[in-house]
Amino acid sequence: IQVNIQNIQEVAPKTLEKLGRFLQVEAAFLIQLGAEQDFQIYKWSLIPRNVPQQIALEDHAWFSEQINKGVLCIDNVEDMPDEAESEKKYLKALGIRSMITMALRDNNNQIIGVMGFQMLASYRRWTDIDTGMLVSFCDFMGEVLFMVEREKELIQARNLAEAASKAKSEFLSNTSHEIRTPLNGMIGFTELLRNTKLNKIQLEYVENAIMSANTLMGVINDILD
Repeated sequence: IQVNIQNIQEVAPKTLEKLGRFLQVEAAFLIQLGAEQDFQIYKWSLIPRNVPQQIALEDHAWFSEQINKGVLCIDNVEDMPDEAESEKKYLKALGIRSMITMALRDNNNQIIGVMGFQMLASYRRWTDIDTGMLVSFCDFMGEVLFMVEREKELIQARNLAEAASKAKSEFLSNTSHEIRTPLNGMIGFTELLRNTKLNKIQLEYVENAIMSANTLMGVINDILD
């Protein structure tokens, strides 16, 4: 699958559909976590009216704890343990009957997303094959999201560099005008003064002024050009 920052909005749902149909589930979701609490959700459902539900991990400690351990399999929400009572009520309120989910990690083992499959109209006993497939899918999608995020960071860095370069060019252009214009005026009027009737000492002063001004102009040209 060729995925980049330009086409992930189109590719991710299609990938979820292929995976969902392959596993014969009713819904699939992928949550891409970004910097500064930013996230993107991709969904697919076998039955259009049964929309896959996003699981709010930040509001449910049991969910987060289980996903941090590995694959979370829920065959039947009614059979969830007592310590997950609030999560059980939460899933039932969302209309989820069975669910299997796992975190996506980057090369530094940091969680960069969550992927899962849901049964909304029926129950599903998840098998070792289902678990193994989800692990493989998550490893693959983790690499995809990692590359997309790096591409996004590179684009942002490039845009910042281009903006800085533009600001520098504008600054130098303005500075060049502000410095060269009055200095050219000084040189021009000094040269006019040289052509007037001057004594020897006055002419020497004017020549020194012209030479110094031209030297300064050369330094400015070297800096600004």
